[in-house]
Amino acid sequence: MIFKHSWIKMTVALVILLGCRERIFLDTLPEDFQLIAINGLIDSSEGPYFIAVQETRSANRAPIPVEEALVELVDDLGNREVCPYFENGTYQCAGNVVQGNSGVAYHIEVRLGADLYQSVPEVMPAILGTNRLEWEETGIPTTTASGIDVVTTMLDFDLIAALPDVTEPVFLQWQLLETFQIRPTDFPDPFGFIPPPCFITQNIGIQNFYTLALNEFANPIYTIPSVIQREIDNSFVIKHIFSIHQSSVTETYFNYLEQTRTLTEATGSLFDPPAGRVIGNIMHEGSGLAATGYFAAVAKDTTHMVIYREEIETPIDDVCLYNQFKPVDDYPRTCLDCSIIPRSTYEEPYWWSRVQ
Repeated sequence: MIFKHSWIKMTVALVILLGCRERIFLDTLPEDFQLIAINGLIDSSEGPYFIAVQETRSANRAPIPVEEALVELVDDLGNREVCPYFENGTYQCAGNVVQGNSGVAYHIEVRLGADLYQSVPEVMPAILGTNRLEWEETGIPTTTASGIDVVTTMLDFDLIAALPDVTEPVFLQWQLLETFQIRPTDFPDPFGFIPPPCFITQNIGIQNFYTLALNEFANPIYTIPSVIQREIDNSFVIKHIFSIHQSSVTETYFNYLEQTRTLTEATGSLFDPPAGRVIGNIMHEGSGLAATGYFAAVAKDTTHMVIYREEIETPIDDVCLYNQFKPVDDYPRTCLDCSIIPRSTYEEPYWWSRVQ
């Protein structure tokens, strides 16, 4: 049996792009190379915004953080903000002077000694449109680690974008995350101590992000089927929140993302030596190392949705619930110490209680 639900419409960020198409080229990388890699973005939030400055040494070695750069965020209104060093080659722009707004052009200037690296100014797109997400509880064929074909009950999500009258190209990007709570087993003790829960946030979806280009002839209702397929497990015992970060991007940045994805797929994984590099929008003046990377202006909207245990038809066994007849060794390790789960924290997200 299939159980279908629809959750409330979400306001999302869609973009009307102005301007002509700009081509992106791939350059072949030698085995050993040195480049200054600069990547970051400003979005339509109040900040902070982050910019990474790194030095690449080889296609087979991780980049080295650059800590001595002078980084400034600049808009076309005459505002300029210095971005202090944060950590791991990342500089943080607080957003006290320069804030992201649609229709405003932004660029960054990075100075390393006598060398100046700056991005091509990019206008933050406009926002329009609404989305909704529909999900169904259904059996999906899967294969176990031992090679046995089984049917697993999962939640299958479709993302439906409702566009208004579009007269120019629209370029969209979605990133999906899930956040859930794991409560460790509360074993009896003489002090009445209750172990704190862990909150886990992680990427979810068939791929890390989804990109989509629509022109003025596109159907005003566009569906991306099965953007999330999630097995029903102990993470749904309390409540489970799905977050959609949807961005409106420029055509140039859209092309950059698509070329990056194509290059990654061609080489196998992010950890394989790349066959080439994507040329971004970072320009260089000086005699130092050449530059690569991209600084983007992105209109962004985040929407949260929640699924409670009682909304799911499939029975869910709380494997961490204390049972006096159950030996300690029979509890999953995560029930004894939820901090071992990747990307777990004891700090509750500020929006966790607001999402109902």
